[in-house]
Amino acid sequence: MTDITGDLQVAPSDVQTIVDIARRDAERTPVPYGLTAASSIVVARVRDDENICVEDYEVLLDQPRQPRGHADLYDPSDFISYVNRLTNPVHTTVWADVDAGTVTAVLDDHKSADSAGWRTHTVKLTLRSDVDWLQWMKFDGKGLQQATFAEHIENVLHTIVDPDPATMLEVASTLQASKSAQFSQATRLDSGDIQLAYHEETNAKAGKTGNVEVPREFTILVTPWIGCNPVDVKARLKYNIDRGQLAIGYALLRPDLVKIDVFDGIVDRLRDQLTVKSVFAGTAPRALR
Repeated sequence: MTDITGDLQVAPSDVQTIVDIARRDAERTPVPYGLTAASSIVVARVRDDENICVEDYEVLLDQPRQPRGHADLYDPSDFISYVNRLTNPVHTTVWADVDAGTVTAVLDDHKSADSAGWRTHTVKLTLRSDVDWLQWMKFDGKGLQQATFAEHIENVLHTIVDPDPATMLEVASTLQASKSAQFSQATRLDSGDIQLAYHEETNAKAGKTGNVEVPREFTILVTPWIGCNPVDVKARLKYNIDRGQLAIGYALLRPDLVKIDVFDGIVDRLRDQLTVKSVFAGTAPRALR
């Protein structure tokens, strides 16, 4: 059907075309808009029969609507300083995971059951293994050839506190010098140390016979992680003589408990120096978005 206005005839489809043109013209005309943190998300209906358009203009603001992001740190002192700088006393929680060797601060955690946080602002302390600790752990519980054991002792001599380093260096030097000798027996001395008897063939007809005395136990001063105070760790000498060949090594006494004790010391330090006191043992909760 055609609408008639005077002598002008307008079809319904033409009316819709005129409306669409007017709408598009209006859309081309910018409308001033005050952009603030409270009005940075714009919801607009394009047409009655089309989808709603949502635009987030946060990137155009002078600063984000709320703090968020993630920082990775490796030193406990830096972690304490950074968390204290950004902490929110009612929202921040700290999570210590001894198995992973990490501590994570969730700066925007839930305040209470009625006041939730997005958990999108976090700081993570990842403890890095100390080089000397790794060296001792590398050969822990293993039987080594004399030369390998001697070289290892020389490399970590600075961490040995009992007996004195000079004594351990002499042991290493003797083992190094007698690496081609045939060992016959081991005798435990009254002092608790071990005396290893050996015979080494030389150009002389009788050859060379000697003894090397090694400590049954010794103590090292090490730390599992960089930035943590070193602690005393006991080690027990291990040896085996098989058909004249000496295999020698050591076993650290419960290095797993040493790591736990050192980590607990870090947690105690955090509780003492962080302005937030909510420090929990466990894994940090995941972000909600």
